[in-house]
Amino acid sequence: MLKAIWLFLACLVLGVTLFNFEKSSNPDIAQFLFYAMLVLSFPLGFLVAALLSYLVIGLHSAFGLTLESDYLSITLLWAIFVIVGYLQWFVLIPFIRERLRERKNNSKPKVPEKISP
Repeated sequence: MLKAIWLFLACLVLGVTLFNFEKSSNPDIAQFLFYAMLVLSFPLGFLVAALLSYLVIGLHSAFGLTLESDYLSITLLWAIFVIVGYLQWFVLIPFIRERLRERKNNSKPKVPEKISP
């Protein structure tokens, strides 16, 4: 159920962004996508945001490239955040939780059963 809600919210963010995207009248809608997906993919989303920022700055510094917001770049940014957020919340966290549970169960001292005479 939580996975479905998370995916619905992620798709809603993309839908709202693409529906309201127009370079001339609403160029800042990409920031809505960025911040909303940052919240949905917290805390690894911050790492992704930092890496993407360094990539954009590096491309601009090295080659003079500037990235414009368009439907493709918005969708790619959304997909990156969705993949990271999904893997974090629904693969990595359950895996870690299960490992910790196994470790806790294996570390309990075993009480020998009483044998009746």
